[in-house]
Amino acid sequence: MKRILILLTIFPFILIAQSKKVSSKKPPFIESITSDTTNGKFYQVLFSYDKKNRVIRITHKILKVTTVAKKQTTKIEDEVTQIFEYTGNSTMPYVRKTGYSVYDKMAKKWHTDFTEKQYFLYDSGHRVGDSTLLLEENKKIIGKLEQTDDGIYHEIDLRPPYNPNKYENPNNYYNSFYLESPSNISDETTRHFTGSKWGETTYYTFSKFDSMVNPLKQLNIASVLVNEKICFPFRGGKNKSEEKTFSFFRGGQYGEKGISWYFFNQNNSTTFTVDNGDTEHYKGIINLYYRYNQFKQPVFTKANVKVVMRGKESYLFDKYQKRFTFRYRN
Repeated sequence: MKRILILLTIFPFILIAQSKKVSSKKPPFIESITSDTTNGKFYQVLFSYDKKNRVIRITHKILKVTTVAKKQTTKIEDEVTQIFEYTGNSTMPYVRKTGYSVYDKMAKKWHTDFTEKQYFLYDSGHRVGDSTLLLEENKKIIGKLEQTDDGIYHEIDLRPPYNPNKYENPNNYYNSFYLESPSNISDETTRHFTGSKWGETTYYTFSKFDSMVNPLKQLNIASVLVNEKICFPFRGGKNKSEEKTFSFFRGGQYGEKGISWYFFNQNNSTTFTVDNGDTEHYKGIINLYYRYNQFKQPVFTKANVKVVMRGKESYLFDKYQKRFTFRYRN
């Protein structure tokens, strides 16, 4: 009888312990991605959530490390914030506000100057485009998004309304993604088309993926930002020390090159190439090596980068490594 009473006494605690054990098996949400430090700078992307685990903020930072009298300090050099807003219990955001952080010397505080509001357009629960108000210019632009089993296509046409009596040069931003499977992107072309063949264009080709989990795919915004990615600068070319800061215009990668993780992909890329086509004679070959946690999510990535001549890949311009740390919520 005593044994039965003891079992009845500890049984609730056993249930609680099992419940905690089961809940701990749920993959955590990503909290940050941070690069290593190069020339005193490092890059960081932070994710914030509401109580429903919906992404409400993504912050991109460039931080500079300085040492004075053996004392090391870290200061923000540049910062861009995206804020997502929702209606009711919807898991799909209706608007994204984007702004740059500015330091007020008088108040000695940072504040965000929002430069645009992007309203997502849906049809039958799927994003089909966006309507963006550029606040500083008081200008409205429309983006179109098409997604099929074979690819994803997004375009923004910045030309004035059609006038048969006046010719307007093309002014289009577009991203084209081709899928090697329903899960991952095989090729991406990002381009600012102005009518010249020397326009700002970047080509990505992905040849290998792991079989693990892309933490961006787990987010509620993944089905909305299918044409976007988290991108870190790529160093290469004639000016080997140059690393462009992030720009932000629908992802900001038109003509730029980077090491990226897409919201769409199910897995993590392990081998890809990136170049600007005919505008440059070199391209980057990137191989990524990961360490994972028990949930098959990456916690550390080492990227081996080679900058070679296009068409003569044995001719090496530059070679270096980049490292990234992934952190997750407790």
